[in-house]
Amino acid sequence: MNRNLKIRPRRRGGFTIVELLVVMVIIAILAGLLVAGVFAAISRAQKATIVLELNGMHQAFLRYKQANSELPPSYMAGGGDPLNQHLKAAFPRRNPSNDTAPAGLNQAQLIVFYLRGYSSDARRPVNGGGDRQPFFDFDKTRIKNASGQAADIYADPVPMYFPKHGQQAPYVYFKASRQRDAQGIFRNRFNENEQFAEIAIAGTATPKVSEEGVEPKPFQIVSGGLDGNYQATPMYSTEDVQDDDK
Repeated sequence: MNRNLKIRPRRRGGFTIVELLVVMVIIAILAGLLVAGVFAAISRAQKATIVLELNGMHQAFLRYKQANSELPPSYMAGGGDPLNQHLKAAFPRRNPSNDTAPAGLNQAQLIVFYLRGYSSDARRPVNGGGDRQPFFDFDKTRIKNASGQAADIYADPVPMYFPKHGQQAPYVYFKASRQRDAQGIFRNRFNENEQFAEIAIAGTATPKVSEEGVEPKPFQIVSGGLDGNYQATPMYSTEDVQDDDK
């Protein structure tokens, strides 16, 4: 017998329990990172969709201003009758006794009322017949009433428009007024009392203002974001526009 012949130990096969646990933990961590990345990407895509629609409505209000010589009002709680005053300026031939404008519209309803377009009947632009040229292409499936039910865009009361993603918090519209500051320069100021409290979601939509209450933009369109809470994650239309309104 060859004494120099060495007996090699038999190599064991498979993994130990500890090794298997380590592999499982690594797989779980990688899967968690992958899922988190997927959800983050979905969230970014949904936010981008809202921002794109905000900018679309922003451009629609610029077209509205071009067609009607001024931006429409958004604060209905003050003195006078700002909606009918605006309609009188935009449609001099309008007969208000035969063309009743809806009263008490909030800043969410106003988006639909203004951007759905007016009748080609110059005497009855609100309630008249004929073709209407909308300023914005609404997704009709997202036109809803205060109860969250689907509604016709010309329904009475005027419905609201909701984002495609996120909780049910409608888009809202705010117009600034031009006021003269201490230096005699006109600045855009949003009424501090102008707000829209969403019925179903906690939070109140208000215009975004600086510490001085002055903003360079003459109007804003606001979304509550994916969580539907205007105060927590507000999203605004942010394009700069030239303000030549009085």
